[in-house]
Amino acid sequence: MCLLSTGSRVRVPPGSPNISFVFNENLAVIVRYHDFLTLIVVNSAHMLRPIRRHVTGCGNYKKWDVDCPPNTKLKCPLIIVRYEPGPNGRKIRKEKSLGTNDEAVAWQLINQMVVSGETKPADPPKTVEQSIDLFLALEAKRGIGEATLKSFRKFLRGNPKRNPNGNFSPTLLEFAAKQNPARTYLKDFTTDDLTNFRGEWRVHRHALKIQSERLKQFFKFAHDSKWIPENPAAKLKPPKVKEEPVYAFPKEDRDAILHAVSEDDYLLTLNLTMRYSALAPVDIVHLKPQNLHGDRIVTKRRKTNKRVNVKLPPVVVERLKALPIQAGGYWFWNRIGKQSKHETATGNLRRMMRPYFEKASVYQRDEHGEAVYEKDEDTGELRPLLATLYQWRHTFVHEHIMKDTPPSRIAELLGDTLKTVMETYAHFIEERQAQLDKAAERTWNEEELEGFRI
Repeated sequence: MCLLSTGSRVRVPPGSPNISFVFNENLAVIVRYHDFLTLIVVNSAHMLRPIRRHVTGCGNYKKWDVDCPPNTKLKCPLIIVRYEPGPNGRKIRKEKSLGTNDEAVAWQLINQMVVSGETKPADPPKTVEQSIDLFLALEAKRGIGEATLKSFRKFLRGNPKRNPNGNFSPTLLEFAAKQNPARTYLKDFTTDDLTNFRGEWRVHRHALKIQSERLKQFFKFAHDSKWIPENPAAKLKPPKVKEEPVYAFPKEDRDAILHAVSEDDYLLTLNLTMRYSALAPVDIVHLKPQNLHGDRIVTKRRKTNKRVNVKLPPVVVERLKALPIQAGGYWFWNRIGKQSKHETATGNLRRMMRPYFEKASVYQRDEHGEAVYEKDEDTGELRPLLATLYQWRHTFVHEHIMKDTPPSRIAELLGDTLKTVMETYAHFIEERQAQLDKAAERTWNEEELEGFRI
């Protein structure tokens, strides 16, 4: 390549690459396509370049055309200065923000301006942190449920107060920072990066499937919003997850659990209320005396915001009325301060019930009634999974299906949709159908039918 005087042009052979770049502080070289390829050399005296606009708190505040002090962690934003024609042959000085404090990105934006002829810089690429924060803010404004928003926040940026040495899955923000080189901008992610990121998660089964779907949702949103030129999650294959059908407590398990907690009025009332109301743990901790209308629980599901109105047996009503009310006016949540979260309350209930499930030897089971096992991450040994409080909800549905309650009515009692009931509890419905088929077979008159064989 030869160096020419400012504004000169030379022809280059056809097929030469159409490139553009800003050279150093001395000159800018651009190859542009018009009728033919042309080489243009621009005098550096008129070249756009990024300049720091120092903010309050910077050691070089009110100084011009100098960089931030070397010990400054967060650099000041970058701007460009343009001189545009004004009246009487004068030039008007105009400053434009580049929207970034990264010098390499600033040069890229200036290069794009020179090539395109635009006087306004393009939007800078969004960092991973900016993308996450903006996505969560926009989703919150869209009105999605807090539970869904929390599930996004959990794997995108995590709880800032969580133990850094805890046995948690890395967040997208943490994963991006520890890569070599670090994935500073969201556009830096590749499909391989996301595959490796998912491989470090410590979630399993249904939770793994849901979190994978939400990772794809996040990157699709970013691509649709033009934050990234390509969607690296588009080719991300779903994880292979064996979906275990939900399991209802059989009579022997129900009796064992209630017997194990029989000496504890609080836990006995908790289990009886969940057994006959089908409320999920997140809903049970929000129960207040105001939700008890005579012999009925009337409340709204936290997940679906649907109204629930379910009748309770007199014994359960008596126990609820006798139960001491805790801080915040709740029965099953000692909410001392406004900052107390329901996740803490439901977690406490799970921890309180764990020894009682062990005492009663009640475990999660598959469709064949066999205990479900998982590998202990510390010892590598297989151990049976303990039952959960949520299985009272499945038990409620199972009993209603066996009593021929219509699925639409069950959905109403659960505060859920008919679609969810039909998909989640399809095997219960098949079980009931098998019972009805056997009952129908018992009514067949074989002797009568024998005479009509073909």
